[in-house]
Amino acid sequence: AVVSTQSTGEHFSALLYSLASYLDTWHMRAPHCLSDVGTILGTIIPIVSHYLTSSVSGEKEDTTTQVLSMLSNLTAMLRVMTPTILSLLSEKIGIQCLPAPLLALNFTTPPLGTEGPPSYGILTGCLRGCLTLLQRVDPCKSATPTKSDSELTIAGQKSQIIFVMENILYVLMSQSQQAVLDTNLEQSDVYHLRRELGIELKTVLEGVHRHFRKGSSSHSPRMDRTLSCSSSYGNILEQSHLSFFKLGYQFVNSLLQV
Repeated sequence: AVVSTQSTGEHFSALLYSLASYLDTWHMRAPHCLSDVGTILGTIIPIVSHYLTSSVSGEKEDTTTQVLSMLSNLTAMLRVMTPTILSLLSEKIGIQCLPAPLLALNFTTPPLGTEGPPSYGILTGCLRGCLTLLQRVDPCKSATPTKSDSELTIAGQKSQIIFVMENILYVLMSQSQQAVLDTNLEQSDVYHLRRELGIELKTVLEGVHRHFRKGSSSHSPRMDRTLSCSSSYGNILEQSHLSFFKLGYQFVNSLLQV
């Protein structure tokens, strides 16, 4: 029954993602659909994320892969729904041309099963959960000449986790940039957003750096005002599969300049 439920969830999340191609039509003819989809995503994502981080150690690898596929589809849908970062950086864009904010402006994680739109708290919590999961499935052991089926599965899960993290990071950067541009938003709210999101993203990006440098670590380094610009950090993030995190690193340093 559990496997059947997960398979259904995987198909449902894939269906949601396939509907992304109709977003322009929804904007024009059925804007309420976007709100409904946002509520669905905001309700499901915390549940899927919680399941992964709390049950992965005792679950079969194929089950973990299925649930990761669900999270990949859901976060990819969010990424399609948010404005592109390039459009937000364009001097010609006007806030009146942008869709309504996708994320609720709060940093708390609601109880599981709570219906509501996605929020900064939900996505940063999911981002932290993905980092924890990455450290579990990919302990950064030395590579061997031959790979077993299990190691190949882990490599696939690692790619899925990084894909999810990239999607979430993109949505957070896009939505926060849109909020900063919104002249109707109180400056105190903008300050709170920049401060809280900057701290959350900085913590995760430092965790990504530590993980790929020497494996997962429970030790938290001293929190500086900005991320380190050391050559070690730069070299780690220059790896092709981590290049998007370098953009996130640069964004955080800019965001923290309150």
